[in-house]
Amino acid sequence: MTHSAGSFCRDASGRLCVELHAVDSLQYPDYATRIADHFGLVPVGDLVVGFDEMFRDYTDEVATVGIEWDFWSGLIIVAKTDASEPLVHRIAEYLGVTR
Repeated sequence: MTHSAGSFCRDASGRLCVELHAVDSLQYPDYATRIADHFGLVPVGDLVVGFDEMFRDYTDEVATVGIEWDFWSGLIIVAKTDASEPLVHRIAEYLGVTR
């Protein structure tokens, strides 16, 4: 999965995120499944689907990330804790996003 049009940022809560703006809502399920499978992540809770957003948390029992999509940002990978930031970086590398 290569996606060079990504960027790192911090959300309003200071959590590390990587955003891939060109990913649309129809691509979200494929991205979420492929990322989860590649990194051995299991879903936490249900998929939440709104009018202009979708999100679900995933964990490997050490780190937890949100794999999310919204109309403004595209695909977003969010570190849910400071300890999850290395996983966000590894996912970004897997997706072909560089700093």
